[in-house]
Amino acid sequence: MDLLIEIYSEEIPARMQRAALTNSQVLLSKLLTEQGLEFTEVGGYVAPQHLAIFAKGLPETTKALTEERRGPRLSAPEAAMAGFLKSTGMTVDQLEVRGDYYYANIVSKARPIEKMLPDMLHSLLDQMPWPKSMRWHNHATNDFTRSWIRPIRAITVMLDDKTISFPVKGLDLTTGSQTFGHRFMKPEAIQLNGLATYVDQLRSVQVLVDFEERRKAVWDAMTKAALEKNLIIQEDEALLDEVTGLVDFPYAHLGAIDAAFTHLPREVLSTSMRVHQKYFTLCTQDGQNAPYFGVLTNVPTRPDNRLMMDGLERVLRARLSDAAFFYNTDRAIQLTDLVKKLDTIIFHEKLGSIGDKVRRLEAVAPDAAVKRAAHLCKSDLVTQMVGEFPELQGIMGRIYATLQGEPIDVSLALEEYYQPLGPSKATPTAPVSRALALIDKMDTLVGFLGSGIKPTGSKDPLAIRRTALGIIRLIVEADADDVDLAGAITNAIAAYKAQDVELSAKTVEDVLEFIQLRFQVYIRERCSREIADVILGENVRISNMWAIAAAANKA
Repeated sequence: MDLLIEIYSEEIPARMQRAALTNSQVLLSKLLTEQGLEFTEVGGYVAPQHLAIFAKGLPETTKALTEERRGPRLSAPEAAMAGFLKSTGMTVDQLEVRGDYYYANIVSKARPIEKMLPDMLHSLLDQMPWPKSMRWHNHATNDFTRSWIRPIRAITVMLDDKTISFPVKGLDLTTGSQTFGHRFMKPEAIQLNGLATYVDQLRSVQVLVDFEERRKAVWDAMTKAALEKNLIIQEDEALLDEVTGLVDFPYAHLGAIDAAFTHLPREVLSTSMRVHQKYFTLCTQDGQNAPYFGVLTNVPTRPDNRLMMDGLERVLRARLSDAAFFYNTDRAIQLTDLVKKLDTIIFHEKLGSIGDKVRRLEAVAPDAAVKRAAHLCKSDLVTQMVGEFPELQGIMGRIYATLQGEPIDVSLALEEYYQPLGPSKATPTAPVSRALALIDKMDTLVGFLGSGIKPTGSKDPLAIRRTALGIIRLIVEADADDVDLAGAITNAIAAYKAQDVELSAKTVEDVLEFIQLRFQVYIRERCSREIADVILGENVRISNMWAIAAAANKA
């Protein structure tokens, strides 16, 4: 049998849809397993108003089971026997005596899956994790009866083509087989026929409920619209995911960008359009900024009515006017004049300000170019552009430094020293960028660990583990067999000491041990257990980190 559960609600926030899809499938698998129900596949679909999960290959009933449970001794107090009988639902005459103990053989009869679905649905609603939820208030009892990300309008529960109807606790509705189509184009109710035709039925009412199908349709529609003007879309996976979560059925359009804003750097244009408006950035075939943007909507435009596109363009003009003001204001100020403002930003209460951090980086910089990059590396944090768009930190430092005539390697380092930005993201290869990244991450790691600030369990709000992994990757991926880790740690400690920041006497030992443990994880994630054990050995030392990683790559 195939089970289909669909929860139709007000719009699920786009950024939560993929996680909701994954979490609901994991939860359904857990609930089925807890009931002893075998299945061949669990899957799901998600659109702005539809969250559907399914299980294939379910039996009609659970298996009949017999559980043997040992009870109290024959000589046990009467209270112990009473408690055992209550827990088993049996009488003394139904128990078996073997040796000195009573035994109960508890028979669980086979249960139809249909009878189990109400409890399973209620458990699903109760246990589904959401970052934030809305709650239903029962005025009669003055308590909250149900929570979900948005108000629920209908719930479908079906086994094959059979509708399973029952009242939902805490909600004023009964499960059925009714759902709804595209909220603007096909808003009427439809009756579902079961899992086999679910996707096709929703597609017929202009809802692409399969997230990956809808994502591809978004990209194809946007690509087609861009090619009509011989333009190229700037790839943006995060924006593509978000836009996919905003529409049931995509319609792509091109809007015009006022020529007054095409001088803005690509990063400024694309960030302003992406963050505020969810627009795609377009380029000409030779890589220049195109005077157009791409936008996806849930409805088509009428050829004889530009009202919608005029509104979209007008809003973008206002956003880009702000961005141009920030950009022009920032350009009038030298980055060196902004450095002193960093003393007003706290790095950590135990470790001083961002200005203090910059001075420590300058103190340990290995040469003049790295020292200059260290002096400027945080200055863009106090620019108006980064204040409006924090995701542009580093990028604006590189852009402003270039405009102000800083050497190319210094300007590039202001952006690249933040790398790697994730476990699969690239590390910097330019010498100044790599050196600045290494001393910045070492300063952070030494400061936190030396102050007794460490990750606890799975919690690591200050990203200390990621910082250690960044140091490892900077060394390993640059084939850097010349890095003196102990020396780098000692230099960082000395810089803190010069600012009267007291760190633990065991800081060198603690930092080396922390990096070593993260390095072992790094190797084990890249090799089988057997090969990792051989490569790492029992007393691996990170002084030859690069050589060990090279051996792992060959394995």
